[in-house]
Amino acid sequence: NGLAGSLPVQMQYLRRLEDLILPFNAKLIDTASLDGILPLSLLKHLELQYCGMEGTLPDDIGNLQALTFLGLGNNFLDGTIPESFFQLTNLQVLGLDDNLLQSPIAPFAKFINIEKLYIEDNELTGQITEEMIRNGWQKMIDLDVSVNRLVGPIPENIWSMLNMEVLDIHGNDFIGAIPEIEVIHDKMMFLAVNDNTLEWKIPETISNLINLAHLDISANNMVIPFPSTMNQLSNLRSLYTGINNFEEHTIPSFLEGMTNLKELSMKQNKLTGTLPSFLGGLTELQVLDFDFNMLEGNLPSVS
Repeated sequence: NGLAGSLPVQMQYLRRLEDLILPFNAKLIDTASLDGILPLSLLKHLELQYCGMEGTLPDDIGNLQALTFLGLGNNFLDGTIPESFFQLTNLQVLGLDDNLLQSPIAPFAKFINIEKLYIEDNELTGQITEEMIRNGWQKMIDLDVSVNRLVGPIPENIWSMLNMEVLDIHGNDFIGAIPEIEVIHDKMMFLAVNDNTLEWKIPETISNLINLAHLDISANNMVIPFPSTMNQLSNLRSLYTGINNFEEHTIPSFLEGMTNLKELSMKQNKLTGTLPSFLGGLTELQVLDFDFNMLEGNLPSVS
């Protein structure tokens, strides 16, 4: 739509209102006009994404105790997230993505009913701990904390969130190794850990992510070559491994069985030798990126 202006303060008299859905109105609102919404104690669903909102979240936003869905992504919100915000413990879906909000990550564990948490592209700090996952995030389905200022290792119990389908932590400063995946994880489809400082290797138990469709480990400090169990990830559609320090500099043979691959990027991995003929059999490929390597020879024919 093309709505403009601020929400009228008279909104506060709609005391039975449960759903307010006004996204994609780029000139609709500033944060001051949220004041008219704060008295709406029955409001469960609020969407104001892409509304051009500027300023800070109101201190009393925690009054909206009934909220289960809150979408404020892709605005120009800034400043510190107020403490009262973390009293919204009925939230199941929260989108604060693509703003300039500041907060430690730890208080987000208070959202014990959260299933989908989109807080990427902000200025969040601190470390995701095992306690946060154990006590707060066991219902998680989608977790996107990418492009923030998070540090430390990936918690060892990250895979205990057995309902998780999406884990995106790229663009932070996570260190150490990807934890072992001790159980079959049949829900996980999207894993992005790229652009961190992860090192050492991909765990052999990566094969326990049996329905994984997207894997991005690029731009880290991986050293040990791919585990042999990679060939069990037959559902992979996208694989990005570029800009690492792998000790092995040949194109891995497990790719021969990846017949569902649509996107493959192994750029800047110091690859040498020729392109294997089996690449011609990956007929679903739409993107093939071996840029900035030292490969030679002819392109394989498509079979």
